[in-house]
Amino acid sequence: MQAVAAQRMLRRRGIASTCYLGMAATNAATDPLAAHAWVRVGDHMITGFCNEADYRVIAVFA
Repeated sequence: MQAVAAQRMLRRRGIASTCYLGMAATNAATDPLAAHAWVRVGDHMITGFCNEADYRVIAVFA
């Protein structure tokens, strides 16, 4: 919810952003549905700070 809220606040201010939804690329045996969302503006991560290599992107919203 935080990533969606951040993207909507940015959009209202005319700032283009991208929201990513990802599933954990590892630990499938312990938590097969580990999901995460994050928002980026250009090269800057705005919310949902993570190591993007740990997640496989399944959806992108711009």
